[in-house]
Amino acid sequence: VHDKALLEAEELTWLHTAYNDVSAFLMHAEMKGIRINEPFFEELHAEYRELLDDHEAILSEWVENPRSPQQVTRALAALGIKTDSTDAMHLEVMMRKISDESDAGRFITRLQKHRKDQKMFSNYVKGLPEKAFEGRLFTNFWMHGTTTGRLVTKEPNLLNIPRKPARIKDAFLPDEDCVWVQADYKTAELRVVAIESGDSNLIAVLSDPNRDIHNEVSLARYGPSFTKAQRVRAKAVVFGVGYGREAASIAIEFDMPQKEAQAVIDALFGEYPGIPIWQQDIQHRVTRLGEDLTNAFGRKRRFHLITKANVNDIKRECLAFLPQSTVNDINLHAAAKLHKEFGVDIRLTVHDSILANVQPEYATDLSHLMTEVMMETARLY
Repeated sequence: VHDKALLEAEELTWLHTAYNDVSAFLMHAEMKGIRINEPFFEELHAEYRELLDDHEAILSEWVENPRSPQQVTRALAALGIKTDSTDAMHLEVMMRKISDESDAGRFITRLQKHRKDQKMFSNYVKGLPEKAFEGRLFTNFWMHGTTTGRLVTKEPNLLNIPRKPARIKDAFLPDEDCVWVQADYKTAELRVVAIESGDSNLIAVLSDPNRDIHNEVSLARYGPSFTKAQRVRAKAVVFGVGYGREAASIAIEFDMPQKEAQAVIDALFGEYPGIPIWQQDIQHRVTRLGEDLTNAFGRKRRFHLITKANVNDIKRECLAFLPQSTVNDINLHAAAKLHKEFGVDIRLTVHDSILANVQPEYATDLSHLMTEVMMETARLY
């Protein structure tokens, strides 16, 4: 009775009901699981084992065990580079100061490749089959696993499967005699930023199918002869800045000078001035006025303790909350409706996409239905 009264007082009764529907399709997905191609994983295992052996043979010029931070640190010192850390960020910084062709450059470049492939091997190629039961992966969904409101899967994590190499995704199979149908929202988080900020320029470019925001930001920053690589960099900034990523973070991930990343941010804000105004308002309300954030679904984000030590982290977190939680909730509500009202066999949702298992003869009809329901849900909220 107390909980019911509290829900009514907070005007969250409808949300509680809606999330019961979300729980229903997530439990269905948990119980059904996802089939994996075990022979294909065995092939990948052999390929990656050979690849790692090749990396380690080359790295043996400098280290016996490239997985040992101590050995890597000593090897870098012998090459004239002293460092307290050998993590990815520090290695990126080192590479900006030396030639790719130098001994140190060759060592760090090969070490980075080894670490990337080792992670793929451990987490996915070797790790996923070890978590399978009778040829299927059964993940656990956590509806409240992140402060930004995104869904979480654990043991195993199926929301973080790398896009590249694409072959990893080929190892996940629909049920026998079935196919996958997947639908996702295009530039979803940026569209939420457009609506929340009220920036008329951003709303206009995202509403026009003949315009491309990444091309327009590239044009504003690099001029009419911008290259494909420059467009990729502009795209990284567009997707990141909407929820508070700064120039330093973008520069490290996409291997671009920090000054260039900042210049692209400035070009973006110049074209869409409503974004920084909206972001500054959110940060002011949270860090100065002590307000909570609430998205269109009634999901709240509270910041109980703000100090000098954590204020910068909180500023970033509060910018991420509305875009990420809103897209997540739109997607979950659409999936819940598809499952409850139409009996769609949903196996996974990934932030802004829905993956369904269906017999081939119904695939086209299902694709139309998913498009209709997902668009309707987004418009509603």
